[in-house]
Amino acid sequence: MQWRQYLKDRRVNYCAFPKDLSIRWNSTYNLIQVLVRYKDHFPAFLKQTCNYIINPADIDTCEKIVNVLAYFNNATLTFSHVYKPTANEFFVEAVNLAGAFCEFSDATYVSYFCDFMKQKFLKYYSHIPHIYGIAFVLDPRYKLPYLANCIDYYYASFFPTQEFDDNPIDPKQEFNEVSNLFHQLYNEFHAQYGNAPPPMQRTSSSSKGKSLLKSAFGSLLKKSRATPATEQSSGNELSLYLTLNVDYEVGDDFDVLKWWKENERTFPILSKMAKQVLAMPISTVAVEQEFSAAGNILTDYRTRLSPSSLETLVCFHDWLKAQRRTQEITITPSRHFMEETTKGGESD
Repeated sequence: MQWRQYLKDRRVNYCAFPKDLSIRWNSTYNLIQVLVRYKDHFPAFLKQTCNYIINPADIDTCEKIVNVLAYFNNATLTFSHVYKPTANEFFVEAVNLAGAFCEFSDATYVSYFCDFMKQKFLKYYSHIPHIYGIAFVLDPRYKLPYLANCIDYYYASFFPTQEFDDNPIDPKQEFNEVSNLFHQLYNEFHAQYGNAPPPMQRTSSSSKGKSLLKSAFGSLLKKSRATPATEQSSGNELSLYLTLNVDYEVGDDFDVLKWWKENERTFPILSKMAKQVLAMPISTVAVEQEFSAAGNILTDYRTRLSPSSLETLVCFHDWLKAQRRTQEITITPSRHFMEETTKGGESD
């Protein structure tokens, strides 16, 4: 109550500090994020109430930690989408994470846990599955030139020259393999749906929306746009798609499935291919939800239940949410403190 009154006296909106849960890294992110938000008030409050002095360098460290964790928070939320494609967004977040590791690897007080997080990340993604590259190409905003730059940047960031022996993956060879697989997959669909009507000529498409803050992926897009797209293929539909210019701003609320639906007559074969590839999620579960699902389904006495009973409860809970189309809705600590901000915390 002292903190609330302190802010009210200074006509500053109140926001509760969320709890830091040891089993949820994003709870730490949410907590430090609120602390940084009140960096001009919280040190003075502590000095006034308990004569505790916060070193300004500690606040600076907190800001750096928030900047690092923000990349992981964004990636987690992106990978956790349930009702829209995620596979085409993998390289976007992967490149941004690679850029974050490069940016903060030498930062004081942050480099240690950055290196630890980097090793954890590479445990799963030292090699990116080719299907993510195919899904990326099937996003009309990106396609092959962007993919080549993303692969180069990703592996160069995580495995610089002096560490290349740790991961003997040749980025150029990796790109060629993804490109060949993409063409092979298209040929298979062409053989199956080759009697589809010829594509209708369409030269460009545009999309307008919000812009994204500076990121590694945004920089790569500028580089890729400066490279003219060239494609030689026996399939006119494929050539037309790979050279199609889709103008947009990074961070647009772009509906890739809607785009393929609207252009189905122009790209009848590729649209069928996109429908199947983009249906594949990055993760088999919504990461952000599943890590916090237990408390919403089970009580503290869950240890008395058998594994089969636990599985039944979790599955049944998910099926009910699927029926109501609420699988993507969850109450998290961040939601709690945001609600506190708008509820009874307005300054008078």
